Amino acid sequence: MLTMDLEFSRVDYTLLGLTYPRTAKLLPSQGQKIPQKVAVADRDGVLQVFGVKKGEIHLVFKTLPGSPVSCLQLGGALGTVQDKVFVSSGNEVRGYTKKGKLFLSFDTNLTEPIKSMYVCGSNLLVCGDHAYNQYFDCKDVNSFLCGDRIVDVIALGAEKGNNKLLAVLACEDRILRVLDRHDLLHSVELESVPSVLFPFPGSDDQILYGTVDGRLGVVTVTRNEVSHAWILKKPSNSSCITCMDCYDLTANGTPDLVVGHQDGSIDVYSFPEDTDDSDATLRFTYTCNESITSVQCGVLGSAGYDEIVVTTYTEIEELEQRVNREREKYQASTVDKSDGLSVLQMAAVSDRMVLCKEDASYLLSLEVQAPIDNVLIQSDVQIDLLDVEKNSAVVSYSKCDSSSGNHLLVTYRCQVNVTRLEVKLRTVEGQYGTLRAYVTPLAQPKSCTLKTFAIKPLSLHARCHHPDQTRPFNVLTLKGFFSLAEVHTWICFCLPEVPEKPPMNEKNVLAFKSAFTDTMLLCSYWKGGAEFKSDNISTISILKDVLTREATKKKIKLDILCAVNEESVISVLHRLHPRLEEQQKMAHEMSLLEALHELRERESGWEQSLLPEYRELLAAEKEVQLRYSQHPQQLERLYGLVSDLYIDRHKFKGQNVKGKIPQLLEILRKYDLQSLINFFLQS
Repeated sequence: MLTMDLEFSRVDYTLLGLTYPRTAKLLPSQGQKIPQKVAVADRDGVLQVFGVKKGEIHLVFKTLPGSPVSCLQLGGALGTVQDKVFVSSGNEVRGYTKKGKLFLSFDTNLTEPIKSMYVCGSNLLVCGDHAYNQYFDCKDVNSFLCGDRIVDVIALGAEKGNNKLLAVLACEDRILRVLDRHDLLHSVELESVPSVLFPFPGSDDQILYGTVDGRLGVVTVTRNEVSHAWILKKPSNSSCITCMDCYDLTANGTPDLVVGHQDGSIDVYSFPEDTDDSDATLRFTYTCNESITSVQCGVLGSAGYDEIVVTTYTEIEELEQRVNREREKYQASTVDKSDGLSVLQMAAVSDRMVLCKEDASYLLSLEVQAPIDNVLIQSDVQIDLLDVEKNSAVVSYSKCDSSSGNHLLVTYRCQVNVTRLEVKLRTVEGQYGTLRAYVTPLAQPKSCTLKTFAIKPLSLHARCHHPDQTRPFNVLTLKGFFSLAEVHTWICFCLPEVPEKPPMNEKNVLAFKSAFTDTMLLCSYWKGGAEFKSDNISTISILKDVLTREATKKKIKLDILCAVNEESVISVLHRLHPRLEEQQKMAHEMSLLEALHELRERESGWEQSLLPEYRELLAAEKEVQLRYSQHPQQLERLYGLVSDLYIDRHKFKGQNVKGKIPQLLEILRKYDLQSLINFFLQS
């Protein structure tokens, strides 16, 4: 197979308003390698279609501002050129010809604003947060209410020209739901939360999907079965995938996959030749430091030259002009004697906080439409901040008085023209509260936007589909006079990735896996009752304390029953053993390096007398320091986790063993698994 290196240079064509994901499309060309027109819609409600000639924008049409456009799709009658532009605003869908003539204005009568849309022939598929509707020739033919939030929708089999298609909904509970009309046909379980769907090129039964942690995969969907064709298990970028497109950029007759990420990265992959192969080949990557909202491939600026056309989150120049106009109006109003109200126009801030399962940390990303002056992060709960390679801001820590409920206060001062900031942080389970980010853009007059994020009691747990039922479980059972909605609210308060609305089933089951300890949690709940099973007794202890407190706030009396399985404690120690051993080794290597450096300062020629193992350690010094820096304070976290496990085990027996913690820590410092197990069993 011949490979081809891709080389691209950046060209900025025009400035737009802020755009939602996937609201830009290249219109079909009238011939091979002929420049195309581009249709793009923004949050100001403006839809425009334009082309580029000799580097200048030639506008075809532009609509007046209105409600924000959330989706843009191309469509047309089956078998014809798909050059009709469909946009959604609120719960309305409008259709325009490529010349700008409005031929469709359709009120869907949805109770929710349209968040995702797909057009295929006479079929229109629209979704709000939970509601899905299918329209055929603008007539409502099918609907479905989803228990979890819908993030995207796509259809298969629509080329037959009727309404008997398969709709695929990507949902936040890590499931692709396949619908046959209004019936749930299949549920495809994913490893991560999906973020975008895209039709696989040249196939009528395969779908590409991207996830919030940068994974890519292909699913084969038929009426009889579903299966995973392949998945990119080790993506080059763990940032959320916001958009994708397929196009033959390498000119080998096979489409390549172009992926846009929230962190501003653009990746080009070649598909694996064998569908059983899980590794697509990365051909090209580029970072533009602005969140990618749409990506399309084709010919735009010059005939015969392929391009990757993207829209990004930032609109710096337009924002500066708008701020200048508002500042002039504000200054004029201050000298006016008439009474008036001064209002600042706030800069839009895009935010996301995602759990990285690989290292049990959270990645907080903040992006502003203007350059960032500074970001102040405050937390009323203990949080450890980690280094991020992409982050070049100057960090300043302030002393906090924990008695006042303030555990973290840190300021990030950004460099010139930085519009995006990423912060990596680690939480401690059992400690919960609120993280606040005060974002101040570099603009006048000064304004600040507050973003809040809930740190949940079991923040390091993530949803899973197939829990290991063979583990030794501890069981917490609750009974009382509470509704299904109330117990669902309590679970949503304790755990991430729980839908806001309670499912309509009489009994609901949720499964979670800890990203830090690899332990399981099974939640079963119904009206008047709930059961929680975990092989980590500390998880049960946290749930018991939090749920009791929440029920007390509502003055609800609970009957609580706890069944402790002694084997679970030893099971958790065995699961923690490899990490404890690894971290102990790293800490030992770091202390040896410090001693070797001291020896180097005192004596000359000492390296010749070193043992081979010490020479190897010095040779690998940078690698050891890098591994250690990627997991700061990890050993202390493991010590704390083992200590909590020891305390919680005895707490359920009615014993207070905090006085034995120093002895436990001494055993951990001289770590040996059997010695640790003996201490747990004997005390």
